Amino acid sequence: MVQIVQILQNEKIINIFNIVVWVWFIYFILLLIYLYIKSFRPYKTDFNEEFYTSIPSDLNIIEVSNLVNRKLNGNVLAAYIINLIRIGHLKIEIIDGKEYLVRNYSSCKPSIGDEATIKLVLYTMGDGNKVTIDDLYHFCDRKRNKNIMLMEYEIWCKVMKKENYKHIFYETKEEYGIVKFTSFLGCLIFLVDIILGFNNKIGYCTLLPALLLLFLFTKVYKRTRTANEEYKKWVAFREYLDNINIFDKVINDPELYIVYGTCLGIKGLENKITDHDYCERIVEAINRSVIKAILSGNRSL
Repeated sequence: MVQIVQILQNEKIINIFNIVVWVWFIYFILLLIYLYIKSFRPYKTDFNEEFYTSIPSDLNIIEVSNLVNRKLNGNVLAAYIINLIRIGHLKIEIIDGKEYLVRNYSSCKPSIGDEATIKLVLYTMGDGNKVTIDDLYHFCDRKRNKNIMLMEYEIWCKVMKKENYKHIFYETKEEYGIVKFTSFLGCLIFLVDIILGFNNKIGYCTLLPALLLLFLFTKVYKRTRTANEEYKKWVAFREYLDNINIFDKVINDPELYIVYGTCLGIKGLENKITDHDYCERIVEAINRSVIKAILSGNRSL
């Protein structure tokens, strides 16, 4: 074994290894530049306004969340619940002096997503017929409920995506193979440098860039040209909602603006354009329960 190490540590082998290290770094930089241009850098848009004072399009809140954040979260679930109140499938009702969310059997037939949301709110978090906002807030205080909430929330997300993801907002990535190979090679160079004792300081620096390359490529997505134009408008609309008090504009459907504002993470909008406060309390309650379920729920169930 000692002889093998001595052979590998001769000057010719070390020089070859040094060349491999430098070639990897040069290739890494060129690949990073290529990926930035091809897969990371967003398209330029014609829309460059700071504010957009109307709802940009007829995208529902599930697709808006996909377009803006590429994920669903507690805000989106809360926004969906608020929208069910707005369209009449749920209602706020005072029973024995307490404020409840109850089902409202309206003439409009609920969609699959509507039924999934009603089931989550009334049957999972309530008694099957009603639930208080306080119950929503404290639902995940118990360990068992965290597990239940996590399972039901993940099912809800799958139902929402299946029913509502109608548009392709992100470009398909085609460089997975070369990125994985480059990352693997960088990690291999790092290990070889340590195990065989080449003591190449540049070789020690290949691990972090290799891991960062793989992380960036799997996490960063590039919107299509049309989707990026749409995205800019929704971001400007979010800025409008966040600064709505400086605009002198009549809002015909304030509840709908609250739905989209909740989806986009705007706080304090309800107090600015309505005379009620249950939406903010629903958002706070749902976010608390979802976060506690995600952080502490048992995914093996």
